[in-house]
Amino acid sequence: MHSGLGDIAVPGLLVSLFYRHGWARQDAVVPLNAVGAAPWRQPFLYFYLALAGYAAGVLLTMVVALHWDAAQPALLFLVPCTVLPVVLAAAARRDLGSLWATVPDDPGPLEVDGFKLDP
Repeated sequence: MHSGLGDIAVPGLLVSLFYRHGWARQDAVVPLNAVGAAPWRQPFLYFYLALAGYAAGVLLTMVVALHWDAAQPALLFLVPCTVLPVVLAAAARRDLGSLWATVPDDPGPLEVDGFKLDP
């Protein structure tokens, strides 16, 4: 089985976006070493879930390719395995809105071609 650039870049971009979300929210949650801190309240939970999902997707792709002895579209397995655990965890935590609305600290200029953009 050979992986193409898209099989690594697309899920890797998703994983890096989940890491960025955790980095942006790390001050908004309880520190890991705090007494009684729950691990599911940690800022990088989505990153770890996406990383584990990517590994599971790679394994699933290899198993299917070996079982049928034919090439498989890896993204068919990688993207759902990467995104689904994160979406389910965010839905269980009622955090989908926050996950969807993560913005960088510095949004850059709020004017494009002379038009003011609303923040």
